Amino acid sequence: MNSILMETAETTAKSMDPFVVMIVGMAVVFLGLIILIGIVKLVSFFCKLVFGERKKSESPAPAVAPSRSTSSPVAASNLTEAQRGELIAAISAAIAESMGRPVSGIRIRSIRKVG
Repeated sequence: MNSILMETAETTAKSMDPFVVMIVGMAVVFLGLIILIGIVKLVSFFCKLVFGERKKSESPAPAVAPSRSTSSPVAASNLTEAQRGELIAAISAAIAESMGRPVSGIRIRSIRKVG
């Protein structure tokens, strides 16, 4: 029984044209991609039904570069001196962490309120 299967497999392998194998392989790949696209669109459709579409007003506003003439310094706010020191320390620590340097390795010349 086992030898019959081996002979059938060898005969099939010898009779298959490499061009046909390539075409069948490419067809299987593209069919899989088309099915995958359909699944993604279906999941997207269900997500829109469940969560609703996001409106333009809900999207975050684009960042605007601050103008030196219109921005007000932090000192003009209603913070106490201790609160200003804590704010400057927190901003310094955040900047130093994002730059990958120690806090003593950076110098902050001014802090301006953006929005």
